[in-house]
Amino acid sequence: MDYVAFDGSHIQGRQANAEAHQALFDGVLRGSVLDGGMKSLRFLGPDVALIHTEGVIKLRWQRKAPKGRRSIQTTVAVKRDGVWYFTAFQNTRIQPPNAFARLMLRLMTPKRSAAR
Repeated sequence: MDYVAFDGSHIQGRQANAEAHQALFDGVLRGSVLDGGMKSLRFLGPDVALIHTEGVIKLRWQRKAPKGRRSIQTTVAVKRDGVWYFTAFQNTRIQPPNAFARLMLRLMTPKRSAAR
């Protein structure tokens, strides 16, 4: 399993992922709740699926999960011997575009020709 976290760190392998997440659940994420759900599921073949989810973690001392910590996740699942396994997972923080991103979006948007 490959896991790319919201900060860009990359954890590879089932054991490394289990250890890293166990440390989080034993520490800062102890008692936390994940709120969110599936946005899309697309089968790329009979044994490969692409899943997009969105979620936010509410820490045990918070009444509501902060909107600024919402993330979108991309997961790749593969089926082996009739069982589905997650093989890759990327978690990206959702944030409003900054000035540079807004400029790039404007430059990438095709200009409409003036009506004649």
